[in-house]
Amino acid sequence: MCKHYLSALFSPKSVAVFGASDRPDSVGQIVFQNMLGSGFNGLLYPVNPKHAEVRGKRAYASIADIGEPVELVVIATPPQTVPCIIESCGIHGVKAAVIITAGFCEAGPEGEALERNYWKPHAATAFA
Repeated sequence: MCKHYLSALFSPKSVAVFGASDRPDSVGQIVFQNMLGSGFNGLLYPVNPKHAEVRGKRAYASIADIGEPVELVVIATPPQTVPCIIESCGIHGVKAAVIITAGFCEAGPEGEALERNYWKPHAATAFA
């Protein structure tokens, strides 16, 4: 039986959480803690270039530093960092992404420009 193309999103074997940290109440900390506590049986990688370790797990500075295939990324970082992260994930074969951020078109002209200049031309091909 073939693997469904949405399996990477709904039942990934590996997840990298960008913005994972030990800082209380940060979105990255909450997402990473929820993944740890949920009984997720796959490989879980915290990605944060400012930390060597998050919640007792080795942290990675980038997707390239993981050195293993990652099926899903959860991105909980400022909006200005998202385009480069998405591009790097596409280059490294990531199949799906969940972006948890604010600051695109809903945040005003600067966020609208970021969204317009990056997402519209690239969104359809980011994970081709």
